[in-house]
Amino acid sequence: MIKSNLRILMAQSGIKTLRELGRRANVSWKIISNLDNDENIESIQLQNLLKICFALNCKLDDLIKIDYPYVNTDNEE
Repeated sequence: MIKSNLRILMAQSGIKTLRELGRRANVSWKIISNLDNDENIESIQLQNLLKICFALNCKLDDLIKIDYPYVNTDNEE
């Protein structure tokens, strides 16, 4: 599962609204909204994620967190 820390980073950057972030990052409100709601994050283009990171003065791994499911690597049957 992929989750965002968007609201935390916005607060730290003093950005109050999603629209303000969209203007600063030059990214559509819909992309910002999807990120805020943890919807379809995997389909957001890397270029747009990096623009958002630049506007928030953060790294990509600060913005999104990926919860990797446990994968059993044993080949026992």
